[in-house]
Amino acid sequence: MEFFIPIIIGGLIGLAIRASMNAGKNNAPKEYMYSCSQPQLIEAIKKAANTLGYEVNRVDPVGGRIRLGVGASMASFGEWMDIQLMETAPNKTKAIISCVAKKGRENFSKNRKNIEKLLDAVSQSFSA
Repeated sequence: MEFFIPIIIGGLIGLAIRASMNAGKNNAPKEYMYSCSQPQLIEAIKKAANTLGYEVNRVDPVGGRIRLGVGASMASFGEWMDIQLMETAPNKTKAIISCVAKKGRENFSKNRKNIEKLLDAVSQSFSA
């Protein structure tokens, strides 16, 4: 029994460290507005995904859905990035982006970083 006490204490310390590392991180879907039509934004997202090396898994232009596959790295087993597009007015499109791990494991906030990389690449494609 005394043998298990250090293991239990170590496990509790590990949980506390992981909880403190993830404090303030939010993997909830992010919403962004763009001043363009939905087809223009779809093309910009596909171009940005190609530039970043993300796999364009599925595109539904009628439903306004895009699924990108983000490859594995040292911090994660890969992610699925789902994007829902809604044209709210002429030349105004809302993008709702969520990103989840492919294997359902913790990925040390890579989701947020991958979303930010995609947004930067989309912005660069509109400014070019």
